[in-house]
Amino acid sequence: MSSASLRTLSMLVLGLCAGSCLLYLPGCGGMRDNARGVQSKNNLKQIGLALHNYHDVEGTLPPGTMEVAELETEQRTSWLVAILRYAELSGLDDEFDKQQAWNAGPNERPSKRVVGLYLHPGRSQSLTAAGYGVTSYVGLAGVGADSPTLPVDHKRAGMFGYTRAARFSDVTDGLSNTLMVSEAAGNPGAWAAGGNSTVRGLTAQPYIGGPDGLGGFRPAGANMLFADGAVRWISAEADPAVLEKLVTIAGGEQVGEQDLP
Repeated sequence: MSSASLRTLSMLVLGLCAGSCLLYLPGCGGMRDNARGVQSKNNLKQIGLALHNYHDVEGTLPPGTMEVAELETEQRTSWLVAILRYAELSGLDDEFDKQQAWNAGPNERPSKRVVGLYLHPGRSQSLTAAGYGVTSYVGLAGVGADSPTLPVDHKRAGMFGYTRAARFSDVTDGLSNTLMVSEAAGNPGAWAAGGNSTVRGLTAQPYIGGPDGLGGFRPAGANMLFADGAVRWISAEADPAVLEKLVTIAGGEQVGEQDLP
């Protein structure tokens, strides 16, 4: 075969390879998204297991913040700090002094750690502007801007409040009918910080992909953790009234499979 023919054949082979790569790349992107979604579900399952372990030992879920009278809500350490030991992160837990502000004194160093369990694999931002590790997951407080401060038996109260510590027995709507933790792609906050960084209620529609920052890293919906430990994909098309029922623990509503898209 002549050198000219060899060059022509080589160019044809290269062209076919390039075309195959172009066809394959979109599929690769979809596969990566799926893998990230699976990892995020696993993160939520591990968080759920840690919360159940905490409840088994302490008799309640952790409050949204470590209650220290002289500290404002946003200064306190979060429930994500409280479950570190139950998530097999005892070494990191040992570094915290929960009686001090989350980013002060000895807490500054561990608060700057990036914790893989608390980070969606699709998030490019792993630190806040000040250099603290962020969370991709938040505890759900219920319905309304005041939901984190409501008493546990209020009909709009959810699983997490700034100072309330719910028991599973408080969840009269049923553990399988109650959301506990959601992916939060918007408004990322520090995982160690109390307040809105780690506890959020439903305050403004759309509840998924809206101003509350709840939602996954794809616009179609979000992975969410139920109180029984199950993780489900909740579509952004879900009826807002259904989501309101799901985030309250004692609202007296029942939600069936047929109510979710």
